Amino acid sequence: MDTEFDSLMADVLDEVATTFGGSATYTPLSGDGPLSLTDVTFVEVDPDTAADRDGSSVVRRGVATVAAADVAAPVRGDMITLDATVWTVITAKPLATVRWQLMLTRSEPVERARDSYRSARRS
Repeated sequence: MDTEFDSLMADVLDEVATTFGGSATYTPLSGDGPLSLTDVTFVEVDPDTAADRDGSSVVRRGVATVAAADVAAPVRGDMITLDATVWTVITAKPLATVRWQLMLTRSEPVERARDSYRSARRS
């Protein structure tokens, strides 16, 4: 049974998503998909995360919220595409029964300066 606080929090979460959210495509590991979503909120966290073990890519983290009515049961490995960038779900937790908070990750290649560029800059 929802409390008055739960109902109020659900309304606030929905209003924030409606006002500031954008569109996304959600691709579950199994079942129907991909799903077109609206009112998705997103923020990248730890933008300066260290490179992976071999130094060839940087691991990025993000947090998104999606409507529980649109995504029934997100699981680790599901993917969400935001602004043409694909993120992978690490964990999901419910927010006031109306939204899911998704912890996301993605890797991107590390761009290295060419040796010729470094030599030219030293002269």
